[in-house]
Amino acid sequence: MGTREFIAFFFTSALFFSCASTGVSGGVSTFVDTTISEDNSVNTSCVFTKIHSVSYVDGTEAEAFHLFGSGSGVVIPKKSYSYDSVSGTIVFSDESALKSGRVFRIRGEYENPPVIILNGNVSGEPLVMVGGKKLVSGVGFDYDPETLRLSFRDKLDIDSDSFVVCWFSELREHVFGNKRSMFAKEYDEEFARWCESKQN
Repeated sequence: MGTREFIAFFFTSALFFSCASTGVSGGVSTFVDTTISEDNSVNTSCVFTKIHSVSYVDGTEAEAFHLFGSGSGVVIPKKSYSYDSVSGTIVFSDESALKSGRVFRIRGEYENPPVIILNGNVSGEPLVMVGGKKLVSGVGFDYDPETLRLSFRDKLDIDSDSFVVCWFSELREHVFGNKRSMFAKEYDEEFARWCESKQN
């Protein structure tokens, strides 16, 4: 199990961690910790081919991560939700599950190279960085602004590789990634240039 690291440059609509291993069906198993997004939905961002479980913790984000780490968390019955892999959204049969301040842990399997779905009212092109370097759209990844799907061209281990995907929505900046500290200086410099280009 790899080290899980909080990724955030500014405000994010979701907090993402992962722990990868080979799944029974041949996919890669991981988990995503996330909060409720600005459109009042729960998004996985990483597209899963199979969902194993969904659980939650109420309280502050720091408390939630500590409780998940100790094996706590309320498991939601599988009959109480479904997964829309087109939008990357967990759909609950009871909307009361969408309680403010709740942090969800979603376990499942994803195909590699992974596909990321950006959430929120996305503005402009995303910034994608892997191993401290910026990837070029159409070379390192493909992005469809209509579906908001970002597909990596090369395999990426969500748990052990250092990567960051950043995008803007109307309300905030969003970040999905892991192991940012390995290339913090490089990521910060690219992020600053990207933000400056958005203002020009």
